[in-house]
Amino acid sequence: MEGLGLIAKYIERDEDISRREFFKRGTASAAGFLISYPEVNKHAEKVLVYPYDPIPKEKIAKLSAQANREYKKISKSLGRDYNFGKIKIMISNSFENIEAFFRVSQLRGTIRMPSPYVLNGVYATAHELTHIVADQSPVAAYFTEGLATNIQYNLGESKDSSPNLESNLHLAFRRTGLVNGQLKVPMSELVSMESFHHKNKKHENKMHLHYQAASFVEYLINVWFGGNTRRFMPLYEKGGFQKHFGKNLEQLEKEWLEFVKNFAAKK
Repeated sequence: MEGLGLIAKYIERDEDISRREFFKRGTASAAGFLISYPEVNKHAEKVLVYPYDPIPKEKIAKLSAQANREYKKISKSLGRDYNFGKIKIMISNSFENIEAFFRVSQLRGTIRMPSPYVLNGVYATAHELTHIVADQSPVAAYFTEGLATNIQYNLGESKDSSPNLESNLHLAFRRTGLVNGQLKVPMSELVSMESFHHKNKKHENKMHLHYQAASFVEYLINVWFGGNTRRFMPLYEKGGFQKHFGKNLEQLEKEWLEFVKNFAAKK
């Protein structure tokens, strides 16, 4: 983590670092050495891409173009902008999972992406971009992961990444998150990020709680906020089910489950 902090610091100061200069500065880390494609980042409006492994330039350019288009759509949908400079995607074979940093000072606004994702054309960036753009210390993990998964499904361009393999978020949740019509994990147990990811890892389908949270968010946005995600954002940031709906979480959970049980995807 310390090495990545140094990388983030130097990238902030100088966005086009050659491999030789990068080595001279002593910023070697587990991530390898920066391979610069300055002409790709030169035209990027908001999201910059930095590979640390040899990756074909055309794949980097494709990722950059997609991430910048997605940022615009996400920003418009949420009514939010990222106001702390450029967002950076760092790509390395040493990263095991895709991950966004949106509260760590030196790495704020940084997405780590494993090289195989890019080499295989799976650019699951919309989920992580949503974490960065929407960061307002949401009241619950089910909102944090639910909104990001919802946006990946509805606005993400990478259709080869979960959850886009599913025909619908509600159907995906119904298939993985219910036992005899009841929740495997109640929403009240998914408030903290630690609890969310701990319980998620215990399930054979590692996305099942993401589907659950995304289905709940989709239900709230479409049924209670008329499909307007911007209207959902005050609830995301400050909570207040009673204030917004005159109901508590348990009551909304029951109504949502009934909705999902009877849901039929449009053909």
